[in-house]
Order: sequence, then C-alpha cells, then structure tokens
Amino acid sequence: MSKTKLQRTHGQANSSNVPGGRDTGVTWIDPAGNLWLFGGEGLGGPFPGCGCNSTGGFLADLWRYDPRANVWTWMSGSSLGSAAGGARGVYGTQGVPAASNAPGHRIQAVSWTDPAGNLWLFGGNGFDSNGNEGQLNDLWKYDTTNGQWAWMSGSPIGNAPAVYGTQGVPAANVPDARQLAISWADKDSNLLLFGGSAESGNHNDLWQYTIGTGEWTWMSGSSGVNAPGIYGTLGPPAVTNVPGARAGGVSWIDASGKLWHFGGNGVDSGGVTDLLNDLWAYQR
Repeated sequence: MSKTKLQRTHGQANSSNVPGGRDTGVTWIDPAGNLWLFGGEGLGGPFPGCGCNSTGGFLADLWRYDPRANVWTWMSGSSLGSAAGGARGVYGTQGVPAASNAPGHRIQAVSWTDPAGNLWLFGGNGFDSNGNEGQLNDLWKYDTTNGQWAWMSGSPIGNAPAVYGTQGVPAANVPDARQLAISWADKDSNLLLFGGSAESGNHNDLWQYTIGTGEWTWMSGSSGVNAPGIYGTLGPPAVTNVPGARAGGVSWIDASGKLWHFGGNGVDSGGVTDLLNDLWAYQR
C-alpha cells in the first residue's frame, strides 16, 4: 500500500513524521550515523485546501532519520509532489548557500558525502530553474550544520551539454546532463562520477570533481555516447581497458581507494546493448 508523507515543520523531529512511498531517490549517511533521503518519484503531502490525501510525481523533499531516536525529520524542500506544480529549482548565486535555495524535484540523481559531513547531489531527471522537465547536470551541496543548499556547478537549465576539455586536466569542465550515473567519494574529498543516460545516449566517461578547487576533470572513457566495452584480459589492468557505456549498476570503493563497478544496462564488447554482469576495478 502506498503511504502518504506526513510532515510538520522543517527541522523539527516528530515521532509521527514519515516520508511518502517513493522510488529512485538518493541517500547518504553522515559522520554521526544519521540516514538522509532526497527526492525520487512517489507521494508528497496534501496540497492545502484540495481535500486530497497526497500529491504525486517527482519529489524534492530532504529527510533525516536518526536511528538512535527512531525518528524522521523533514529538513528541506517542498512537501508537494511535482503534479501540484511549483517544482522548479531555486539556484541563487553559484557557490553561495542560502535558506531559499533548493534543488528542483527529480529522480535518478547521484549522491556523495564528503569528510566534513556535507551532502552532495548531482543531476538526474527533473525540473530546472524554469520549471521545465529534463535531464540535469547541476551539482549541489547541502551543509548539514546550517541546513542550507548551495548550487556549486553545472547549469540551472535542463539538457545542458558537456565541456570535456583535455583528459586528465582539471579546468572549467562539466559533465553533460544525465541520469542513472554511479558515484564514489574518496578520502581526499574527490567526488567521482561514471556513465549514465544522457539525452543522446549512454556514457562510459569517468569524471572527478575536486571539492577544494571546484573543478571537474574528465578522467577516462569516451566523450561520445554508446561506446562498447574494451575488456582486455580478465584480471590484469591495462590502460586500454574501459567499461562500455551504461546506465545504472552499483558501485563500491575499497580501503585502498580502488573504485569498483558492477553491471547496469549498457553496451557489451560486441556493441550490443543489454543487461550486464561485468565487474570492473579502477585504480588511480
């Protein structure tokens, strides 16, 4: 059974609070062990005066769950689903946190947590600053100490193109708008992004965002779309090896800093697009 979201006031824990039923949201765990949830597609709270139990569509609500107290807190964002309107992002000034800033309603974004406990959010399919639905390449930071969002990189307009620059060289680069990418965060405060589904096709590009400089670096893979995988010999690494373009899949980072990725829906070594069960490791 679907569950309507209940909420009281931003920032106030209540034992009766609960997020509505949803899928394809994003999650984080902060250094204190709290669980965080943002967006997805599902049920929001009721529209005032409508006499309805809930509003549906894409969501933009940010929640924190304290496992010690067993209580949810609605922290930020609209309580309404996108079907109720008003689903646009509020970007403010790039790099400047503000209480009025908020990412637009979206699904299938990716997330990271940095060593300082800040929550990071990139892309997905959702609503831009004009309230138009499309794929996004905006990068956001949520400061868990002051409870404010800051738009850090990317475009406030949907379906924005990439700027690749030179592979391995940080600059004013940016990935294009996409959804269903995968992510890792390393101990050096780098945010890593791989693949995903863009308007023109699937990607197999690997990107690194360095928090200290605010720059993206294109690290590996093709600047085009739907590239086939180059598998090489099972086990040994090689500079010519690269996973095929894909959307989805799962990821891990091990104690040595090696990036791991499994599966997704993408392109195999023969150029055929299907479900994949290949396991890859990337050592920088």
